Amino acid sequence: AGDRAILLVEHNLDAAVGFVDRVVVLDHDGFLAADGTVDHVLRERAEDLHAMGVWLPVSTIAALRLRRAGFALDPLPLTPDELRAALDAEPAPAGLSPRSLSERGTSESKRPEPASNAVPLITVRDLTLRRGRTEVLHHVDLDVPRGAFVAVVGANGAGKTSLIQALAGVVSPPKGTVHVDGLDVGRADARTLSSRIGFVFQNPEHQFIAHTVFDEIAHGLRRQHLSDDEVRVRTEALLARFGLSAKADSHPFLLSGGQKRRLSVGTALVAGAPVLVLDEPTFGQDRARADELLSLLSELNAEGTTIVVVTHDMQLVTDYADRTVVLADGRVVADGPTADLFADDELIARAGLRPPPLRRALQGVRNHPELSRIARLADLPHAAISTHAPHATGGAA
Repeated sequence: AGDRAILLVEHNLDAAVGFVDRVVVLDHDGFLAADGTVDHVLRERAEDLHAMGVWLPVSTIAALRLRRAGFALDPLPLTPDELRAALDAEPAPAGLSPRSLSERGTSESKRPEPASNAVPLITVRDLTLRRGRTEVLHHVDLDVPRGAFVAVVGANGAGKTSLIQALAGVVSPPKGTVHVDGLDVGRADARTLSSRIGFVFQNPEHQFIAHTVFDEIAHGLRRQHLSDDEVRVRTEALLARFGLSAKADSHPFLLSGGQKRRLSVGTALVAGAPVLVLDEPTFGQDRARADELLSLLSELNAEGTTIVVVTHDMQLVTDYADRTVVLADGRVVADGPTADLFADDELIARAGLRPPPLRRALQGVRNHPELSRIARLADLPHAAISTHAPHATGGAA
């Protein structure tokens, strides 16, 4: 109705940009950084917002990268349809050969996959789980290779959180087995289990036990019988890495939503377990902090940690996960290399998912067919552009 207004606080601008008519941006300190129409704020100030750490639509981030490579793209695209139309309306920049474009999305995007004949780090057999009287997982079989970065995706109610909670021993399945690095999760005590798998809840408060942020991190280190000096040094370093040094003496429950999320990840990291499982790790984070967290997860993965994440962000999955598990109605309907799964449009539709925004934008590009194979932001031709910033923002509405 014309006499009603809606105020939406949202990080996912891919979903919101199509129906909002005004954008308000707050900076890291809660001050007003921008206020105006979608065109004025998102199109004209995109570079500034990106540098501040604000989430932008994926198509806009892609367009900023392509501009650096010489594409004009004016006005700046905000949606997949706009980006596709803009690319079809102009030639490739001088000096950017079709061959250099065609090589992207192949050699650059392929990371070494764990050997298929290796013994899986996580093995799930005939896993069945109930919530009350409802069976939410049905006879699930799953193998997770050592060193993989795995995304678990599916529509709401598909069983994603239930699956990873069973992997981490947070809930005990009434039927089936879960083994992590040879350990029977259903029979392990909490201390032994925490040395094999670190778990980050969707609701961070569910795992806080200390009265200060410092002690929340230090608790896991003290359990490793480290000296007080080493506990202090390592705790301070981790707090600095997650932007929580100024909150060291605060109670964890008094942190903002994004700060709680970072603290929960930090508490799961300190034990040094070979597996880290996270439920919606970027929820409530601005772009800078999300990129920082995902870069950290990628570093840990490169060092050998097996990462399993539940997320609704399909671009995140495409950009970071080498394997994807698709759930629907409590069953695994697909499990394999991420690129292969997202190339199956019928599978994605059947699972109630949407293709990643960048794939939606580039898949139908006619004027630059070399770009149509690209699904990851990192594979776009671009000059250097920072994806995280030292001063992140609170968000956009």
